[in-house]
Amino acid sequence: MRDLFISDLEKVNSDVREVADSLILAVNDWPNQVVKVEDYELELSKFIGQEVTAKAITLALASIDYSVHSWQAESLSELLNIFSFYDSDASFKKIIEDLKTKL
Repeated sequence: MRDLFISDLEKVNSDVREVADSLILAVNDWPNQVVKVEDYELELSKFIGQEVTAKAITLALASIDYSVHSWQAESLSELLNIFSFYDSDASFKKIIEDLKTKL
């Protein structure tokens, strides 16, 4: 399946618009520039030390040092909003695959 670029998210239709808008905000808050959503997912999983899920993000936010990682915390907080549109056990990888099928 093809890569999902951040620029692709700006062209989505209304049924996934909220998810795309939240994802764009989350990526824009990430301290490193990323072009592909898959790269963002890789950076997130390295940062939190496990697969990116709502539970993993919540645990990371509870233990993060905001004085050092404020941009990462902001990004994770915004990303957490996206999980409300999916099953509670969804991974960010599954969400990316879902977005790819809808674009």
